[in-house]
Amino acid sequence: FPLMRVGDVTTLNLGVDPNISVEWETIEDTRENPGRFTLSSTAHITRVYRVTLRLSAAARAPVDVVIEESVPLSRDSRVEVKVVSIQPAALDAEADRQAREERGLYRWRLRLAPGETQNVRWGYVLSFDEDLEPVLSEN
Repeated sequence: FPLMRVGDVTTLNLGVDPNISVEWETIEDTRENPGRFTLSSTAHITRVYRVTLRLSAAARAPVDVVIEESVPLSRDSRVEVKVVSIQPAALDAEADRQAREERGLYRWRLRLAPGETQNVRWGYVLSFDEDLEPVLSEN
């Protein structure tokens, strides 16, 4: 626990809040391989996810929630990652943009009132030449 003065703010995690439920689901996970008779040998992988947050109606007050999710980054010019389906818009302060560029990390800050439900959706399309056989992992 850090040393604090009057007016300082800190985050203290005391465990899971029983008033908040989180449902994480895959909306789309497809792979389109190039056709045998096409000139293109580029494969396309599309992945889209959604998180649904729900604050219990029994909660005593609104809560602020920060969501952080990572999207794969390409470290090879032959592999393209295109972010799609970001809803609502991710945070766009300087630190947030830097986290996206360096680590593929997207952040959202939501305020939930008692009984309220909110969704966050993000996804990406990955394109690469089938001969590359890239290793796909999220940060």
